[in-house]
Amino acid sequence: MKKKAFFKEWVLPIAAVFLIATLIQRFVFFQVLVPTASMDPTIGEGNRMLVVREYRPKSLKRGDIVVFTVHQGGQDVLYIKRLIGRPGDRIVIENGEVSVNGERLKEDYVVHRDRFNGVYNVPQNAYFFMGDNRENSSDSRYSPVGYVPEKNIIAKAGLRFWPLRQFGFLK
Repeated sequence: MKKKAFFKEWVLPIAAVFLIATLIQRFVFFQVLVPTASMDPTIGEGNRMLVVREYRPKSLKRGDIVVFTVHQGGQDVLYIKRLIGRPGDRIVIENGEVSVNGERLKEDYVVHRDRFNGVYNVPQNAYFFMGDNRENSSDSRYSPVGYVPEKNIIAKAGLRFWPLRQFGFLK
Protein backbone atom coordinates (compact mmCIF):
# COMPACT_ATOMS: atom_id res chain seq x y z
CA MET A 1 0.00 0.00 0.00
CA LYS A 2 1.31 3.40 -0.89
CA LYS A 3 2.01 5.92 1.86
CA LYS A 4 -0.55 8.38 0.50
CA ALA A 5 -3.28 5.73 0.33
CA PHE A 6 -2.42 4.47 3.85
CA PHE A 7 -2.63 8.00 5.21
CA LYS A 8 -5.94 8.66 3.44
CA GLU A 9 -7.58 5.34 4.34
CA TRP A 10 -6.27 4.84 7.90
CA VAL A 11 -4.64 7.83 9.52
CA LEU A 12 -7.20 10.49 8.55
CA PRO A 13 -10.29 8.48 9.65
CA ILE A 14 -8.67 7.50 12.97
CA ALA A 15 -7.60 11.10 13.61
CA ALA A 16 -11.13 12.30 12.75
CA VAL A 17 -12.67 9.82 15.21
CA PHE A 18 -10.34 10.99 18.01
CA LEU A 19 -11.09 14.64 17.22
CA ILE A 20 -14.85 14.07 17.23
CA ALA A 21 -14.66 12.07 20.49
CA THR A 22 -12.61 14.82 22.12
CA LEU A 23 -15.04 17.54 21.01
CA ILE A 24 -18.05 15.55 22.23
CA GLN A 25 -16.42 15.00 25.62
CA ARG A 26 -15.39 18.64 25.88
CA PHE A 27 -18.68 20.23 24.79
CA VAL A 28 -21.53 17.69 25.03
CA PHE A 29 -21.13 15.05 27.75
CA PHE A 30 -18.55 13.28 29.87
CA GLN A 31 -18.20 10.43 32.34
CA VAL A 32 -18.28 10.87 36.13
CA LEU A 33 -17.30 8.43 38.87
CA VAL A 34 -19.35 9.06 42.03
CA PRO A 35 -16.78 9.25 44.87
CA THR A 36 -19.06 9.13 47.95
CA ALA A 37 -22.38 7.80 49.23
CA SER A 38 -23.85 11.32 49.68
CA MET A 39 -26.53 10.66 47.03
CA ASP A 40 -27.42 7.18 48.30
CA PRO A 41 -29.79 5.47 47.54
CA THR A 42 -30.36 7.37 44.27
CA ILE A 43 -26.70 7.14 43.23
CA GLY A 44 -24.30 4.87 45.08
CA GLU A 45 -20.62 5.28 45.77
CA GLY A 46 -18.64 3.95 42.81
CA ASN A 47 -21.49 4.42 40.31
CA ARG A 48 -20.47 5.69 36.89
CA MET A 49 -22.62 7.92 34.75
CA LEU A 50 -22.66 10.12 31.71
CA VAL A 51 -23.56 13.72 32.41
CA VAL A 52 -24.67 16.35 29.90
CA ARG A 53 -22.81 19.67 29.85
CA GLU A 54 -25.00 22.48 31.15
CA TYR A 55 -24.69 25.81 29.39
CA ARG A 56 -27.90 27.37 30.76
CA PRO A 57 -28.07 26.82 34.54
CA LYS A 58 -31.22 28.96 34.71
CA SER A 59 -33.03 26.14 32.85
CA LEU A 60 -32.34 23.69 35.69
CA LYS A 61 -35.33 22.60 37.76
CA ARG A 62 -35.59 21.99 41.48
CA GLY A 63 -34.87 18.29 42.01
CA ASP A 64 -32.41 17.95 39.11
CA ILE A 65 -29.19 16.10 39.91
CA VAL A 66 -26.32 18.40 39.00
CA VAL A 67 -22.52 18.26 38.77
CA PHE A 68 -20.69 21.38 39.94
CA THR A 69 -17.27 22.38 41.23
CA VAL A 70 -16.16 23.73 44.59
CA HIS A 71 -12.72 25.28 44.96
CA GLN A 72 -10.96 23.70 47.93
CA GLY A 73 -7.39 22.88 48.77
CA GLY A 74 -6.12 24.79 45.77
CA GLN A 75 -8.13 22.78 43.23
CA ASP A 76 -11.64 22.43 41.84
CA VAL A 77 -13.44 19.37 43.25
CA LEU A 78 -16.48 17.85 41.49
CA TYR A 79 -19.68 17.45 43.50
CA ILE A 80 -22.88 15.67 42.52
CA LYS A 81 -25.99 16.83 44.40
CA ARG A 82 -29.68 17.55 43.99
CA LEU A 83 -30.77 21.12 43.21
CA ILE A 84 -32.92 22.43 46.06
CA GLY A 85 -32.76 26.22 45.79
CA ARG A 86 -32.50 28.61 42.86
CA PRO A 87 -31.48 32.29 42.91
CA GLY A 88 -33.72 34.29 45.26
CA ASP A 89 -35.26 31.25 47.01
CA ARG A 90 -35.72 31.09 50.78
CA ILE A 91 -35.02 27.64 52.19
CA VAL A 92 -36.13 26.61 55.65
CA ILE A 93 -35.07 23.25 57.07
CA GLU A 94 -36.79 22.10 60.29
CA ASN A 95 -35.91 18.68 61.71
CA GLY A 96 -34.71 17.61 58.27
CA GLU A 97 -37.91 18.69 56.46
CA VAL A 98 -37.19 21.15 53.63
CA SER A 99 -39.45 24.02 52.55
CA VAL A 100 -38.70 26.37 49.67
CA ASN A 101 -40.50 29.72 49.56
CA GLY A 102 -43.01 28.43 52.12
CA GLU A 103 -43.81 25.21 50.24
CA ARG A 104 -42.69 21.92 51.76
CA LEU A 105 -40.79 19.70 49.32
CA LYS A 106 -41.95 16.17 48.69
CA GLU A 107 -38.65 14.29 48.79
CA ASP A 108 -39.36 10.59 48.23
CA TYR A 109 -35.73 10.12 47.25
CA VAL A 110 -34.47 10.96 50.79
CA VAL A 111 -34.18 7.78 52.86
CA HIS A 112 -31.48 8.81 55.33
CA ARG A 113 -33.01 12.01 56.75
CA ASP A 114 -31.23 13.94 59.50
CA ARG A 115 -32.60 16.33 62.16
CA PHE A 116 -30.89 19.42 60.67
CA ASN A 117 -32.31 22.94 61.13
CA GLY A 118 -31.40 26.08 59.20
CA VAL A 119 -32.61 29.03 57.12
CA TYR A 120 -30.95 30.04 53.83
CA ASN A 121 -31.59 32.90 51.43
CA VAL A 122 -30.05 31.97 48.09
CA PRO A 123 -28.26 34.95 46.53
CA GLN A 124 -28.70 35.98 42.91
CA ASN A 125 -26.56 33.94 40.47
CA ALA A 126 -26.14 31.16 43.06
CA TYR A 127 -27.77 27.80 43.80
CA PHE A 128 -28.35 25.59 46.85
CA PHE A 129 -27.70 21.83 46.67
CA MET A 130 -28.23 18.92 49.05
CA GLY A 131 -27.33 15.25 48.89
CA ASP A 132 -30.07 12.62 49.10
CA ASN A 133 -28.22 10.93 51.98
CA ARG A 134 -28.71 13.87 54.34
CA GLU A 135 -26.89 12.21 57.26
CA ASN A 136 -23.73 11.84 55.17
CA SER A 137 -23.58 14.72 52.71
CA SER A 138 -21.21 17.64 52.40
CA ASP A 139 -23.53 20.08 50.63
CA SER A 140 -24.74 23.70 50.60
CA ARG A 141 -25.60 23.53 54.29
CA TYR A 142 -21.91 23.41 55.13
CA SER A 143 -18.57 24.95 54.22
CA PRO A 144 -16.74 24.64 51.84
CA VAL A 145 -19.75 24.06 49.54
CA GLY A 146 -22.21 26.76 50.65
CA TYR A 147 -24.03 28.61 47.90
CA VAL A 148 -22.76 27.47 44.50
CA PRO A 149 -22.12 30.24 41.94
CA GLU A 150 -23.84 29.75 38.58
CA LYS A 151 -20.44 29.70 36.84
CA ASN A 152 -19.48 26.55 38.82
CA ILE A 153 -22.34 24.46 37.42
CA ILE A 154 -20.95 22.04 34.86
CA ALA A 155 -23.49 19.36 33.97
CA LYS A 156 -26.81 17.67 34.62
CA ALA A 157 -26.86 13.97 35.48
CA GLY A 158 -27.96 11.78 32.65
CA LEU A 159 -27.34 8.07 32.21
CA ARG A 160 -26.01 5.70 34.86
CA PHE A 161 -24.11 2.93 33.09
CA TRP A 162 -22.42 1.24 36.05
CA PRO A 163 -23.34 -0.93 37.83
CA LEU A 164 -25.09 -2.59 34.90
CA ARG A 165 -28.03 -3.78 37.06
CA GLN A 166 -28.92 -0.10 37.65
CA PHE A 167 -28.40 1.00 34.04
CA GLY A 168 -30.77 3.82 33.12
CA PHE A 169 -31.54 7.52 33.23
CA LEU A 170 -31.50 9.29 36.60
CA LYS A 171 -34.43 11.23 37.99
